[in-house]
Amino acid sequence: MSLHVYIGFDVQDAIKELDLAAYRVRKAQREGLQNIKDEVLRLYRLCTWTWKHKPDFEVDAKSEGDTTIRLDIGTDSAIFGYVDWGTRPHVIRAKHAKALRFMSGYSAKTIPEVFGSKQGGSFGDVVHRRVVMHPGIKPRHFTKNIFKLMMKEGRSIMEYAMKKVAGWR
Repeated sequence: MSLHVYIGFDVQDAIKELDLAAYRVRKAQREGLQNIKDEVLRLYRLCTWTWKHKPDFEVDAKSEGDTTIRLDIGTDSAIFGYVDWGTRPHVIRAKHAKALRFMSGYSAKTIPEVFGSKQGGSFGDVVHRRVVMHPGIKPRHFTKNIFKLMMKEGRSIMEYAMKKVAGWR
């Protein structure tokens, strides 16, 4: 003789709980991505806050799979690229006038390997020259340093968003 026992239960409540948990994780992920994006923008703006020409930065943050975040950062500012990556010494010639006009001195607003910017710019007597030899720009490495920082801080920002949704903060 065999014994047959039928145990029935409704799994709909468990499915609803899992769906709600998945929704909360996706919401936390979106919030964490937005916070990371905001922090990256803040850091780039910090590097250029004293500039007269304010570069416009765009950050696109995406999740790739469950564990990878991709940030695409862009600007249409050639000047930012020159400062970030540096330039070699080069000749500058007057093109649309008989001579170049500039001040005799200059104090850089940024320092290599340092976040932020300070007051600076042109000073001294006005000088006129047809040709000058620009000494080049030492690279500031803003992008490289922001990347390094976000490799550390990005995880903390995302963990905070996840813990907040889970009620652990």
